[in-house]
Amino acid sequence: MSTTGVIASRAVCGLHLLAGAALTARPRAVADRLSGPGERPAPAWVTRVLGARMLAQGAVEAVRPTPDLLLAGALVDITHAASMVPAAEWWREYRRAAIASGAGALACALLATAAGLKARRDGSR
Repeated sequence: MSTTGVIASRAVCGLHLLAGAALTARPRAVADRLSGPGERPAPAWVTRVLGARMLAQGAVEAVRPTPDLLLAGALVDITHAASMVPAAEWWREYRRAAIASGAGALACALLATAAGLKARRDGSR
C-alpha cells in the first residue's frame, strides 16, 4: 500500500477506534452532547451497540488494512449512514443524533473508499 493509502487507512481505523471507545465508555455523555434542544438523548444501550460495532470495525481494520477490507468497511459505514436518514425522520426526538451519526459514518466511508481505491490502483491486495 502506498504511503498515502497507509495514512488514510490508519486515519479510518483511528476514527473508528476513537469514536467507538467514546460511544462505548461514555454513552450517556456522548448522547447528551449530540442531542439537540428539546430532543431526548439516545438510549445508552443504542449508543453502546454502535460504539461496539465501531470498535470491532476499527480493530479489524488495524489488523488487516487491505484495500478490499477498507472497501467492505466503507460499505458498512454507507449502510449505517443511509439508515440514519429514515431514523432522523421517524424518531424526531433523536434527529440531531441520527444526523451526526450518519454524517460521521459518511465521512469514514468516503475516507475508506478513497484509501481502498488508491491502494488497489497501487497494486495492493
